[in-house]
Amino acid sequence: AGKSTFIESAKLYADPSYVVNDDRIGIGNESHTQGVHVEEVTTSLPIYRLYDLNDSRELDTSQIKDEKAFKTLLVREDDLELRAEEVPGSKLVRFRIFDTPGLDDTNGNDIQNIARIFSALATVNTFNLIIIVDSHYVPLIPSQKSAFATYFDLFQEWKDLLTIVHTHVPNRHRYPGVNTKLDDKLSERSMFFNQTLGREIPSKRIDCNLEEAGPAHIWLTRNTIREILEIATVKIPVTRERTHVHKLQMMTAIDDIVHRRYEGKLDPAHKACDSLRKLSEAAQLALKIEDTKREITRINELLRQYDMFRQHWVKSGVLQEVLLDYFYKFEHGNTRQDIERWRSELNTLNTRLEDQNRKHTTLTVIAQHNAGDPSENMEQLMSKISKYRM
Repeated sequence: AGKSTFIESAKLYADPSYVVNDDRIGIGNESHTQGVHVEEVTTSLPIYRLYDLNDSRELDTSQIKDEKAFKTLLVREDDLELRAEEVPGSKLVRFRIFDTPGLDDTNGNDIQNIARIFSALATVNTFNLIIIVDSHYVPLIPSQKSAFATYFDLFQEWKDLLTIVHTHVPNRHRYPGVNTKLDDKLSERSMFFNQTLGREIPSKRIDCNLEEAGPAHIWLTRNTIREILEIATVKIPVTRERTHVHKLQMMTAIDDIVHRRYEGKLDPAHKACDSLRKLSEAAQLALKIEDTKREITRINELLRQYDMFRQHWVKSGVLQEVLLDYFYKFEHGNTRQDIERWRSELNTLNTRLEDQNRKHTTLTVIAQHNAGDPSENMEQLMSKISKYRM
């Protein structure tokens, strides 16, 4: 979605001489961020301003009041200069940014990624901002809503810290009304997250195109980054002790004590515990199965869109404007390789789903057998265990 690219852009904002680390930037749905990486950005939060070299005066961007003037500004290069200017009274601020694997973008490993995120955040005392980096090129399918709701429930104490950053929004479309379809699309995506979380979340739009060298483009990107970083300085921080990160650590410690204390108790309790563990494993596997199904649905949707794109191309030979947003990546090469890769991934995912369903059935059968009653559920097992605790 552009998380690592955003961080690289933030480093450029803080230090224009910074050399971008291309190895940290992913492509499409295959994030380069496989673990949780901590990045630091130290800055006094300067404001970037444009100067007209024809008269050496600051350009009054507030006078840009129409689309034509805005587009003219974006193409000006030789007669514009970009300068970073300190805000009076500003102090250096050190931001520790956690670059995490994205949900639904690293080969279906969402559960493992959540575990890695929790493990990394357990070392942090306070949190100031949670950024949801959203690329509008990634389709949002209905089954994702329940998945996102589950993930966000784990971070419920941080909901006041959430901000959505819509990435891959071309600067030429930043002016209001230039691309109403894109505006509507981004509004719908914001509404998706608002409805999932049950509250309105502030949002920003940014391009983060690291290859864009025009002064006005850089001016827009860096000042947007400043606005986002500034949000972190004014939010009321949340301490770790108030979060699930701390609670899960405490629960794990208590579980270890209970396990050691009652190890070797009566055999029925052991069987009930074993059944409970098997059911717990089955429940976790069920989440993985849902992740796999969502990934299969997503790839099927991409292939369906591509087939629709090809059929329309054959019939008319001309792309309708309504398809341009959907098929942006198809216009930028690697189409055949992408389709072959998606089909290969689809075969792999279908095989994985069969294997997961088989394992889930096996775990459930073993759990019910050990419990001694095929109809026994997890709540009943917990009741049985409590009878053998002193």
